[in-house]
Amino acid sequence: MALGNALTELFNTLEMSQSAYALRVHQDKSTVSRFLRGKKVASQDFIDRLVREVERRRAIPIKPEARKRLDQLRLAAVRETDAAVYELEVLRAEMGRSHREVDRLARQQEALHLLLERREAEFRAVRGELAQIQQDWRDEVALRMRREADGERSSLAEEVTRLRADLAEATALRGHAERRCEDLERRVREMEEELAARGSDTPGALPLPVLKERLNVLWETGKSQEAGRELTEAAQGRSVEELVELVTWLDERGDSARRNRLAEEVAHTRSVEVVAEFGNALMSVRERRDPRRRRGAPSTLGCVIDGACAVMSPSDLVTLHRAWEQAGPAQGRPDFLRDEVPQKLLNGARSADVAAEFFDLLDPDDDTLLRATGRPLPLTGGMLIALVPRMVARGNTELAHRCCRTLAVISKRLVDGWRVIPPWGDLALAETDESQSLAFVRTATDVLSPEDLAYLFMALIEPRIEYSRRQKEDAERFFQLCVADLHLSGRLIEVTAILDGRRFAQVKNELGVKLRKTLLAYRP
Repeated sequence: MALGNALTELFNTLEMSQSAYALRVHQDKSTVSRFLRGKKVASQDFIDRLVREVERRRAIPIKPEARKRLDQLRLAAVRETDAAVYELEVLRAEMGRSHREVDRLARQQEALHLLLERREAEFRAVRGELAQIQQDWRDEVALRMRREADGERSSLAEEVTRLRADLAEATALRGHAERRCEDLERRVREMEEELAARGSDTPGALPLPVLKERLNVLWETGKSQEAGRELTEAAQGRSVEELVELVTWLDERGDSARRNRLAEEVAHTRSVEVVAEFGNALMSVRERRDPRRRRGAPSTLGCVIDGACAVMSPSDLVTLHRAWEQAGPAQGRPDFLRDEVPQKLLNGARSADVAAEFFDLLDPDDDTLLRATGRPLPLTGGMLIALVPRMVARGNTELAHRCCRTLAVISKRLVDGWRVIPPWGDLALAETDESQSLAFVRTATDVLSPEDLAYLFMALIEPRIEYSRRQKEDAERFFQLCVADLHLSGRLIEVTAILDGRRFAQVKNELGVKLRKTLLAYRP
């Protein structure tokens, strides 16, 4: 607050609004306001720019003692908010003084070099003059002049000796200063790496207990927008440990909406490594709070997963999937997070192109697709249909064949059990064009038996779930495209023969009869 008051007093001499000043210095208005109100430690760049603006306004420089007081107030504020950052600032200041000392000694060394060269040149000149005198003068005057020259030469020799000693001392001092500077730079790097390892990109941020208290005050006074900005900044800069503590605190308050929004913001803005660590930490907290509840996604974890799947690139999603896949067994935990990313993609969280690139980036022997389709999800079949032609186009025929075989297994399970059959056709049509639907059917006919094809087409002919008229029309259109492609492949007769053979005794006849009539009535 003392720093904020001093900056406010200095800012008032500019006679301009905070908004105008924020525009001038390319800062956010809320950031300038928090600096001047003492809600956040002002950066050194902000203070330096404010001092320059005031000096230009007054046309006279600020007194050194006033500037020194500002620096002292900032260091005191940094020390109060974050001792590690304060130590780093002190080390940087000491490093700056060491750099200036090195520069001063370097200039002194250069001056001594020049003076030594000048004196040595004068010494050589006097010695040459003495030799000339010895040659030309043989009388008493010449002897007297030689004695005078000897005296001057002796004096110059003594000065040269002294200058050489001074140069050696300056060289030693410079070497000591350079070593000291290197040591300080090393300590600064270590401090910076330590601060970076804490996962905080906001040095000088409020301690977490103070942030919680501030959020309470903002919510009680109806300042929800400012509280939202504080939570957004926390999501973008706080460490994983602090984020988990914030989530737990919001959960204890019963504020699930803000808790889930905080988790989503972390997934949208932080690196894939931080998101992976955050998800594992949330899973550990969940198990500690209720060890018996091992199944089902906690809502916070669900928001992290949804947020990551919505914005991350396919390569980042693969990294996240592998991190969560390896974390469960390594920590002796249930593998709830193991297949959440692929299941979300199969559920239509992203386009089929993103899902195709994700599965294509996995190892050839990876069984993620088989695990992710272990239970039928509402849109799994439609996304698998859309994946097949994309895998064929990428040259990954093995994965395309695996998708077809998985579709057959799911279709048989749905039809035999007469369960709710999801409308795969509407999603498949939205994600594929006619050429891609043809590629799907051709691949399926190459891989599946006539019986498997019959099960697949029975699952496509009439989804047993409530859906809109548009969805029904899309599903019907996709089914007609598949029937046409089945006819082109020459397998239409085989599928009809399977239906005629009544090999589906455990299945209610309704779907089989309807499919048989549709196939027999088809005319190209």
